[in-house]
Amino acid sequence: MRVLLVQPSSGDHLGFRHIALNEPLGLESVAACLKDHDVQIADLRLEKNFSSRLREFRPHAVGVNASFSTDIYNALDILRAAKEESPNTLTFAGGHHASLSPVDLFDPATDAIVIGEGEITTPELLDAWEGGSDLSRVEGIAYTDNEQFRLTPARRLINDLDLTPLPARELTARHRNKYFYKGFRPVSGVETARGCPYRCKFCSVWYFYNGKYRVRSPERVLRDIEATSSRDIIFTDDNFLQNVRRAESIYDLVRETGIKKRFGFQARSDTIAAHPEIIEKWKRIGLNWVLIGFESITDEELQKLNKHNTMETNEKAVEILHKYKIGIQAAFIVDPVYTADQFQKLINYVKRMRLRTCQFTVLTPLPGTQFFNEKWDELTTRNYELYDFLHAVLPTKLPLNEFYRNFCKLYRSTLLSARSVTKAVVSLPFSYSFSDLKQIKALRDLLNPKSYLKGHITLDHVAKEQKPLR
Repeated sequence: MRVLLVQPSSGDHLGFRHIALNEPLGLESVAACLKDHDVQIADLRLEKNFSSRLREFRPHAVGVNASFSTDIYNALDILRAAKEESPNTLTFAGGHHASLSPVDLFDPATDAIVIGEGEITTPELLDAWEGGSDLSRVEGIAYTDNEQFRLTPARRLINDLDLTPLPARELTARHRNKYFYKGFRPVSGVETARGCPYRCKFCSVWYFYNGKYRVRSPERVLRDIEATSSRDIIFTDDNFLQNVRRAESIYDLVRETGIKKRFGFQARSDTIAAHPEIIEKWKRIGLNWVLIGFESITDEELQKLNKHNTMETNEKAVEILHKYKIGIQAAFIVDPVYTADQFQKLINYVKRMRLRTCQFTVLTPLPGTQFFNEKWDELTTRNYELYDFLHAVLPTKLPLNEFYRNFCKLYRSTLLSARSVTKAVVSLPFSYSFSDLKQIKALRDLLNPKSYLKGHITLDHVAKEQKPLR
């Protein structure tokens, strides 16, 4: 079969799309398991000719990545376009949002939804469709049957991740130099583990992986690193240091082979605080930055978020990373009930801790999670395009315009003024991700309260606005 896997466009709305554009690693991983098929990947964040691609490739199956809530409407448009071009085409979706809230993709244009990991389910789905078999025999999908939405038995998680092939990065090779993360380009993602054993209230990852945590062997990780052409590598794990001994084994292999790369990963502060030696070692072989979800500046808020961490531990991790001159990507969650005083305290804290690169997001209940169900009656919008972690979808204590004015002050405290950002961006070499007009505009929008309010006006009153079914 000719199979077209699609990464939806990010649209032109406010978001982090111009600060990071990572390769569609999930699609590359699924594509690698479809060796018996003719597969292409269309990354519509970088391509604008989807209709032409459909006419030229004439796919028998079109699958779309619907991981982010903000992509749901675009994903549906893609499936509808595929059906309009050829009604006999198998159309399916997968990813985090699709798996946790499949009903949101229930549409005449959707034949099936892959729920959970797609490496085994997708080939089976294609084989069943091609052979005319009953889709009810394929585990781990939702499918349309006589205009009814049906679920098949859940598929077990892949037991041995080492058995999955390396991602089919050759299918996105033409875009390789366009994938970036902040100031690093080109960048490649390497997945060394899946899942997380923690139960943070705001997170959907542990729901997607059923609370399980599984790893790839250090040897398999090394092969993946060696297969990448990019100088910069992002380990996409939610906590790369979850198993410190394994992280040390990967370090040993990279050091022994003499690989010259720059690395970045996400880790919890408590692991860093307990094992500063692993930071020192990774620094020797190219560790450049670490993303840490600090989330809050009070123990009380951390407890409410079920973070199972403390401010003392966070600050100890900052001290260690500063000591080894590792860049800190500090992530904080802003509760919609913040007052102006709480915003200012966060700004003061960031400055005191010398956190120069911060990511501030608005606390957002994600569809398919218990938090979303708990907050159902409080949600101020059902439009998923506003579930971008930058817009408030829960009531704010401050008037909305004041909330966004204070939210922008957070970014101004670390990104300078809009004029300074423009001047700094223009001076960067071309290889840096901020060196084009779209990224400059994105940064300016990030600092402009009107950009956030505009989202509520232009997105919250369109025909797409609907109350998702549960």
